[in-house]
Amino acid sequence: MEMIQQRFRHRRADRITISDDADSLCSLPRLDYSDAFRAATNRVQAPEAWARAVLEGPPAPIPACLHFLWAAVVRLDLAPRADRSRVLGWKITARSESGIVLDADAPGMRVQLVALVEPTAVSWTTFMYFKNWFGRLSFKLLATTHRALAAYLLSRAAS
Repeated sequence: MEMIQQRFRHRRADRITISDDADSLCSLPRLDYSDAFRAATNRVQAPEAWARAVLEGPPAPIPACLHFLWAAVVRLDLAPRADRSRVLGWKITARSESGIVLDADAPGMRVQLVALVEPTAVSWTTFMYFKNWFGRLSFKLLATTHRALAAYLLSRAAS
């Protein structure tokens, strides 16, 4: 039991308010939903490396399942997972020394993910614009899972 607990023990990602830095990187036409998580870390990485660690770093079935669910169920316009110019299929739309913006579009919503790097922490922010009632309803059904998964993936990457 102790070994299992140690294996799944990660730095905790806490839900935080949206930072001005993350907000300034969002380019959605309207903001209908947002959340942000922050995890302390002693790892130093570029923002793109953090984004890859969060989305592509978990054990093999997780990135594949995420890509499939986002592309097939949510219908995000993701590129193939093997496309290294993107992060798990998400288009990179902005980069800076401290941040990166990933973007994906679907018939019912547009989503942006922002990774921001600080000297001793990393934050992960999700921004959503709902194009219609279907997008809003789809996310309402997935919201709790989204928040738990975002916190887990960031915690895991920061460990």
